[in-house]
Amino acid sequence: MQKSRTNKGQTLINLLSTKGMIFILLFTSIACLRFYYCTQPPVNTGDLPRHIYYGLYTEQRALATAGQGLAELNPLLSWVAWSSLPYNYPIVTLLFFIVIGKLSPTIFFSKFVLTLIEALNSWLIFKYSRQRLLALLFWASPISIWWVSHEGQFEPLQSLFVIGALCMLSKRKSLAFILLALAVQVKLTAILLLPYFVLSVRRDNPNDLIMLLTAFAMGFLPTGFAMFHYPIITQVLSSARSLTYNPYYWNVLKYTMFLWNPWWLVAFNQLATYGMLILLVTWTVKLREIKSFFAPISFIVFCKISYLCQFWYFVLHMSFLLPIQDKRKRLWLFALTPLLDVRSSVQIFSGPFGYTVGKYYETMDVFMKLVI
Repeated sequence: MQKSRTNKGQTLINLLSTKGMIFILLFTSIACLRFYYCTQPPVNTGDLPRHIYYGLYTEQRALATAGQGLAELNPLLSWVAWSSLPYNYPIVTLLFFIVIGKLSPTIFFSKFVLTLIEALNSWLIFKYSRQRLLALLFWASPISIWWVSHEGQFEPLQSLFVIGALCMLSKRKSLAFILLALAVQVKLTAILLLPYFVLSVRRDNPNDLIMLLTAFAMGFLPTGFAMFHYPIITQVLSSARSLTYNPYYWNVLKYTMFLWNPWWLVAFNQLATYGMLILLVTWTVKLREIKSFFAPISFIVFCKISYLCQFWYFVLHMSFLLPIQDKRKRLWLFALTPLLDVRSSVQIFSGPFGYTVGKYYETMDVFMKLVI
């Protein structure tokens, strides 16, 4: 008991130290900026109303409504982005917005909750790494500040399950594999971490692997349940064919991939992604840690070759970097991550540019409840 009190006292002293106060001040300043952005309408994306409306419909009617387009459910919603398509995201994402619809179906509340999740992710990163600077770099990432707090993209939900799974991997392995399965049911890219989880378990206790893979499979029960109500797998996979657009595409001569993006942004994106890829591969060879580097390398490759990739996908990048054991190199990779989406930094400091959603939110206040 005395030792516990001593540790708590030492923690308080550390927080009140000069470095601790600077950390708290920076964290709070970023929190204020994020909260302000939560009160502003998105300017680049029109996805959030679609998610909220689906949350409302599936909660008030039935899960099968996710198999219909919003325009089919209600012709008055034909103005919503992609309203002609059925819901093409995994089930845990839909369940999240069902909760949002139940609690407060507003743009502000959705962005605020996602921002709170990002704050929780930052704390979990500190718990996992014991590096305050690493947690601060995550919280201060311009990619997250803009695309989550301003635009309301739901990537923090995947990061929450991924980081939680990493925290549990050394303590409660079955729970870690279940959390990873839930992360995949937010966005499919979380599957890139499965090799790291499997190899980590094989090293510690090979006999547990079958049991843990069974737990991983059991984690997909939400998708299994949804399959009885609408063709969820077909709809999720069809999202890759709904749009041909990738501002990071490997072939710069395929101009249809870049649409409205200015040449300087396309050039910067190419330099940043190839530079990050070269750095990751170089350190993989040098450290002989292919297990730890597999997920971030695969994620960059996916973003380079996919026919559909958006700027906000890189909100996820830092969570893929966490398994890297070399703390100094991991810190550098966190610090360099904002270069993967310089557009978010430009928009924070100088405002939106290029393609925006125009008058999409003109008649919609961020605090206005959406109703069906």
